[in-house]
This record gives sequence, structure tokens and C-alpha cells, in this order.
Amino acid sequence: MTTKYDINTLKLGPIGDTVMFENDRMRVWDFTVEPGKSKGWHKHELPYVIIPMTDGEIEIESALTGQIEKPKSVIGSPIWREAGEVHDLRNVGATTYRNILIELKRPD
Repeated sequence: MTTKYDINTLKLGPIGDTVMFENDRMRVWDFTVEPGKSKGWHKHELPYVIIPMTDGEIEIESALTGQIEKPKSVIGSPIWREAGEVHDLRNVGATTYRNILIELKRPD
């Protein structure tokens, strides 16, 4: 069973932990989630690329559909994601999960 959430009432947090770099074309985040922890609900206003830096066992729950995705990623292999996602990422594994997330800003 899936549960949709009212995104108007969700408390949304930042996409990552630290902005590593930003200019008029992109924003680069460092993103870490410890075992058993959650990133918290957040919204992706921009399209983005994820580069996994560690192996990890994660779940991504969509606030829009309620569906839970269990992606399998490869360290160093980029993953493309479209803008508009509202989700929470949970680390259900035994080790720290880390990625670099690059948001692509739209040209004016």
C-alpha cells in the first residue's frame, strides 16, 4: 500500500548537507546519510545528477505517489533525475551512504 502526502503541509529541508560549489549554471551538494537515518523530505526544483560515492542500501519514498523505490547504484556512475521530485531518502543499510548531487540551473 502506498500513501500520498500533502506536500503543502510537509516540512521540507535542504537537498544536501553542504554546498561545495555554486555558480550561475550549477549547484554542487555533498550528501551523506548515516545508517538507519533519513535525509528528510525535500523538493528538487531543478534537474540534477547524482554521483554515488559509496555503496549503500537506500529507499526513496515519493511524497507525490507514496511509492518506495529501492535504487541500485554503482559508485561513480552518474544518475539523471528530472526536476519536481518531492521525496525522502532513507539509509536502510549498515554503512554510511554518500553522494555528490549536481543541480543544473536553467539559463535566464
